[in-house]
Amino acid sequence: MSLNCAIQAQDSLNVVFPNGDSVVYAVEFKDRDSLNGVVKAVFSQDTSVVAFKGSFVNGKPNGPFLFYYPSGTYRQTLIYGYGELHGDYTVYNDNGSIIKKGKFKNGVKHGYWIDVENKLIGRYYKGKRHLSWKIKNASGKGVKERWKYFNGVLKRGDPNSAELLDL
Repeated sequence: MSLNCAIQAQDSLNVVFPNGDSVVYAVEFKDRDSLNGVVKAVFSQDTSVVAFKGSFVNGKPNGPFLFYYPSGTYRQTLIYGYGELHGDYTVYNDNGSIIKKGKFKNGVKHGYWIDVENKLIGRYYKGKRHLSWKIKNASGKGVKERWKYFNGVLKRGDPNSAELLDL
C-alpha cells in the first residue's frame, strides 16, 4: 500500500491517502527536491501554514510525511521506509483529534489498528486480519460485536458483518 501523491507544475498537490481519502491542495512549493531532499508546500490562501512536508531518498519517500488542514492541524501523518509505508499511520479530524491509528510494516498493515469514530479495534499480521477484532457499543464500555481471525481467515463471528469492517 502506498501514498498516491502527484506534484503538478501549476502548484497543486493531489493526494490519495492509504485510507482512500483524497484531497487537492492549492499550494505554493517552498522546497521541491523529490529526488534526495525535502518537498514542502504551503497553502496558497495562507502561505504561513504548511500543507505538506516529506523527505525523499533516491526518489523514494523516506521518513515522516505530514499533511495538514488549512487550520494548521494535522490531517494525516505517515512514516515511510525507503519507498514503503513503514511505521505509524494516523488520521486526524479537523479539530486535531485522532480518528484512526495503526502501523505499517514493509508496505502492509501490521499490528494494532483503531478507528475511534466507529469504535473498531483490530490487529493485522502481514496485511491480514489476525486474532481478535471488536466493535465497542455506543458508550464505549461494552462490546457490541466480536470476530476472531487467523491469518486473514474468519474463525468466529458473523461473516456478513465482518465483510463490512473497514480499517
